[in-house]
Amino acid sequence: ALSGALGTAAALINDSLIGTLPIPLVARGLGAWAVTIAGLVLLVVHVRARPTLLPRLRPSPVIAATGLAIGILFLAAVSEPGWLWRSEFGGYDALSYHLQLPKEWLAAGGISTLEHNVYSAFPSFVEAAFLHLFLLAGGPERGAIAAQCLAAFLTILSALTVGCLGHRLGGRVGAALAAAFYLGTPWIIVVGSLAYNDGVVPLFLAAGVLVVMKPPRKSWQLGAVMGLLFGAACGSKLTASGFLVAPLIAVVAYQMRWRAIAPLLCALVVATITLAPWLIRNSLATGNPTFPFLTGLFGSGHWTAEQVATFAAGHRAGDGDGFGLGRLWTQWFVFGFGAAPVRDEPWAPQWSLLPWIGIAGIAFLALDRRRRGWAITLAILLFVQLAFWLVATHLQSRFLVPTAVPLAAAAAGLARAVRRDVRVTVATIAAMAACILPAMVFRSDGPAIGGSDAGATSASVAMPSLAIGAAATFSGESTRLALLSAQSDRERAEIMATAMPPFYLNVLLPKDAKVLLLGDASPFWYRRSRETMTYATVWDRGPLSAIAARNPDHPEHWAGELDALGYRYVLVNEAMLRNWSAKGWLDPNLTPDRLGRFLTTTNGVQRFANGSLLVAIAPTGLPAPSK
Repeated sequence: ALSGALGTAAALINDSLIGTLPIPLVARGLGAWAVTIAGLVLLVVHVRARPTLLPRLRPSPVIAATGLAIGILFLAAVSEPGWLWRSEFGGYDALSYHLQLPKEWLAAGGISTLEHNVYSAFPSFVEAAFLHLFLLAGGPERGAIAAQCLAAFLTILSALTVGCLGHRLGGRVGAALAAAFYLGTPWIIVVGSLAYNDGVVPLFLAAGVLVVMKPPRKSWQLGAVMGLLFGAACGSKLTASGFLVAPLIAVVAYQMRWRAIAPLLCALVVATITLAPWLIRNSLATGNPTFPFLTGLFGSGHWTAEQVATFAAGHRAGDGDGFGLGRLWTQWFVFGFGAAPVRDEPWAPQWSLLPWIGIAGIAFLALDRRRRGWAITLAILLFVQLAFWLVATHLQSRFLVPTAVPLAAAAAGLARAVRRDVRVTVATIAAMAACILPAMVFRSDGPAIGGSDAGATSASVAMPSLAIGAAATFSGESTRLALLSAQSDRERAEIMATAMPPFYLNVLLPKDAKVLLLGDASPFWYRRSRETMTYATVWDRGPLSAIAARNPDHPEHWAGELDALGYRYVLVNEAMLRNWSAKGWLDPNLTPDRLGRFLTTTNGVQRFANGSLLVAIAPTGLPAPSK
């Protein structure tokens, strides 16, 4: 398990380095294959050098009970992005940057910081791995499922590593129970089946705990391994600084006291070296190596002071009751139980009973003198993680996913509270009960009809597995084929009435017509080049923002200025613009009143079922779909 975690860390760092170096795309493709083949060779060597490794992985009824959760994990992973899950609004983050950025980097020939998508200024180690997969698969749409399956396999590796923690606390049954509680947590299945970066941090955290609880004899070795994990974790997701780095530093400091200085300094040096591709890339692009953070120290790059303030406000901890403790109660302890605190908010028991069971496990371990050190370690990890969530995040339930590691490990300790002769039976029943919940959540919280900007279908019946093998539906190709086979004008009219934006942008609009996306920041399924499609995240500013800044009080002139820039169509997601405006994130020059006046000067083309509106800057006929 530790080899898998460290190898994954090294592979992610390698992908980031190869993707950032100024080398031709062909060389990147060769590098992608070389890294993959080298990994397979090392795996074979590793297994052959340890002939007893595989026989030791004996089947267990407790492990067998996790089969349902694993099945749901991969069933969800092979669904086209944009369909699952409602709690993630159809994987909106994947469509807007986890998959979209590798798609743009593939077209551009390498990883770079993009002014229209601030998330490209993040370290993006996981997105670099997705770019690796896109190179192997031959394109973004072919590689999207591979990216989700990679996330699923890393989730299984995380469960194995958490199981190793459980083995040290509860023996073989404890190992299986820890893995089962981890996989039985619906949030783990959700983030593990989407092309997200959330599932990587628990893997490195569990590996880090394994290391610090049985460290190498030489302090520099401990520092090197910790630095590799620190760098890979923060490179994958910056919040790992508070959910992984700070907790592990606290544990090492508690265990080693003043002797922790040397290995921790070594770890910070190694971590900085691993993050060098990101720091250098951002420095060259924006002048700020940590952009969009530390802008007061290093500068704000191409952003205005208003953008910096909006971004900071949008990622600041909320003002919940008791300095966020009330929010912790609803987003962690009782998430999904009872009535939703916010109307229409996706509300499902994504945490199950894991917080309660894990805390009970820590209390039980504290009563055992031989395992009290483990109880203190897990308590330190959990306390630092929760403190960071309360003061440094915007208090969303999903951000607490790394807490599943100490919670599931602590739950394994409860195995010793049961008599040895019935321990396997009780653990199997507990594992089965835990792993049924992801299937229930998959059925109730799975489909996100209208949750993504692409909008897969207007089907009235939401089937969780409907998007398996449905790439043609998401890209608009199935609509084109249906129109060609239609037998009457009435049938064609019905098909056109249910057509979604990808059909228009990919099939119907002229290939050379420039399209501006307004409020639509998840363009993964749009097959248009950067030259013929412009979009921006809510934190960035596009061409309409620049026009509005120059002439804010006369929106009736905006269409003419867009026309002068070569734009022919604007795809407006009115629902998303209202959402951004209500939260105070929208460009202050683009007020609802001004946008409404701007739209009156355009020519409506089509209103879609997901709330989007396609307008033409000047009267333009739409050609019939070609074969």
